[in-house]
Amino acid sequence: MTAFEGFERMLRDSLTHLYDPLYEPPDQLYQVTGCPPEQGPACVHSAVIRAIRDLEPPSTVPTAAPARRFYQLLLSRYVQGLTQDAAAQRLGISPRHLRGLQWKAVRALARSLWQHSRIGVPEGSTAPPRGMQHEAAGRANGDLEGWTSQIRQELESLHRAAPTAATDVADTIRGVVQLLDSRAERRAVALKVDIAQRVLLAAIHPSVLRQALLVAITELAQSMKDGTITISAELRAPKVAIIATAYPVSTAAEVDLSFMQMVLASEDQTVAFTTGSGGATISIEVPILPEDSDIVTVLVVEDNEDLVSLYRSYVEGTRYRIVHLSQVAQLLPTVEIHEPDVIVLDIMLPEPETDGWELLVGLHDHAATKSVPVVVCSVVREERLALDLGAAVYVPKPVRRTQFVAALDEAISQAA
Repeated sequence: MTAFEGFERMLRDSLTHLYDPLYEPPDQLYQVTGCPPEQGPACVHSAVIRAIRDLEPPSTVPTAAPARRFYQLLLSRYVQGLTQDAAAQRLGISPRHLRGLQWKAVRALARSLWQHSRIGVPEGSTAPPRGMQHEAAGRANGDLEGWTSQIRQELESLHRAAPTAATDVADTIRGVVQLLDSRAERRAVALKVDIAQRVLLAAIHPSVLRQALLVAITELAQSMKDGTITISAELRAPKVAIIATAYPVSTAAEVDLSFMQMVLASEDQTVAFTTGSGGATISIEVPILPEDSDIVTVLVVEDNEDLVSLYRSYVEGTRYRIVHLSQVAQLLPTVEIHEPDVIVLDIMLPEPETDGWELLVGLHDHAATKSVPVVVCSVVREERLALDLGAAVYVPKPVRRTQFVAALDEAISQAA
């Protein structure tokens, strides 16, 4: 096995643990990414994400070209954290096709990282020669400056794309915890969500808050051997406070707040770290959403969690906010609490006593929901029947982002 093949194998393993708070990257991954070990896993994580984004081909490259496919796959799987099935649906390919494509995409990523780090390094060596260590350190400092600059650029890009973006804090927290739990094969640190208030809307892009939370949990976990990290949120008008508390932690617990401070750089957003009584806490405060903001609540009745995560990624940066319901029995109480503007309904529901078509008719006839437009999103390709039974719009699965957002736009337009 060559040195590169060994690195490629190590990278494949590291990618499966990318969002595991307790995962410690191998020394070689620190070396290849140019990250000083004292900066911890967060630096390696950011370097890998940056390397994936660097693979984005020019806009002139066709959609079906391998380079663009590789980039889209890596972005979906390891930046946005989608499952293989959800990523396959987004790319419009089968899960089996995606697995074969993923192997090639990771090899392309490994080659990019390897070539960037191996300039001047003798063939077959696994670490920079002793005489090149100062040069490597210089590259690390340069990488840090580039990293900071890249963060600013991405924040500006997010703001330009969605200047009035909003985030459901509770949903974002649960999504982060679900992502971390799904990535960890074994964990001595348990994650717990403790949120009493069901709806907390914050004036921040969901991608920014999600990445800040991922780093906060990862940093806290590094100071623990076992125990629990509890993530809670509460309204502290005019802000929403998100609190991640770890217990127990070592007496010398330290965390690196640099990434969180950079992405939460606005004067309305703050992050702080405190310790005491054997525990440690990272607190993030972001402004609440103004009451006059044009937010559209979408109630998704769907038993497939992966699909709901996909729909949430579809509406990021738009005016739409998704509320998920998997149990039809809770439909009317959920409608009363969230007052949805649109309902997205799957026809093939898991409850044996529930028929999706009957539910559609019931929604159209019930006083609480008859004025709420329904988008039927199903593998059952019966558009005419869906419209005849009261649906505002029908879209077949699998549905792409443009189709999904257009269906919501059409439903809102009809209701207006």
